[in-house]
Amino acid sequence: GSESKSCLGCFGRPKRAASPPAVAAISAAQNAAEPARLVDGQRGPGPLVLPTIVFAQFAGTSLWFAPNAVVAQIEGFGGSELSILTSLVQVGFVAGTFLLSVFGVTDRVSAPILFGVMSLIGAGCNALCLASNNFVFWAVMRTLVGVCLA
Repeated sequence: GSESKSCLGCFGRPKRAASPPAVAAISAAQNAAEPARLVDGQRGPGPLVLPTIVFAQFAGTSLWFAPNAVVAQIEGFGGSELSILTSLVQVGFVAGTFLLSVFGVTDRVSAPILFGVMSLIGAGCNALCLASNNFVFWAVMRTLVGVCLA
């Protein structure tokens, strides 16, 4: 019997069979040499695409630094707590990058969806920090923000 070379991958999308490296390299070179073409008569991206991407990146990465502005105003938090919380965001970022890589999340979920969902979860973790002045709670939330930023 004949077998299909594709199967249903994550989220029901067909998985493409891997092509040999030489074929992939030739295909990439041909695509790079050809000018961009419109597909199915559709127009290219509109004029708001780049400003939207810039704003999304700014809003997403502001999760990293925004709480640093208010930490000094919270009773019991000083310079050493601020440095620990900042370091924990970086630890979370490294851990998140590792976990996304190990579980292949970026291969299974489209980048815009992953970016949007993780930005919202990170914003939620930052917002939860408003509910407490407990350092351990803040440490856990800021580490999760780092994971979301990955």
